[in-house]
Amino acid sequence: MQANIYAREEVHTGAWATPELVGREAILEQIYQAATDTSCSYVIYITGGGGIGKTRLVQHILELV
Repeated sequence: MQANIYAREEVHTGAWATPELVGREAILEQIYQAATDTSCSYVIYITGGGGIGKTRLVQHILELV
């Protein structure tokens, strides 16, 4: 008896390949408001584990401002 084995190619991409930030609307709004508020200054800390999209988040905000 011989088993039929089919190869299936799966393609995985990183977060950088996603054109939109999914599920980040609330934090995007907070950062955007702070970045565009001219009445005072803000220090914004963006922390998190490697590869979760910190740089992508900042790049997105800079595109909006």
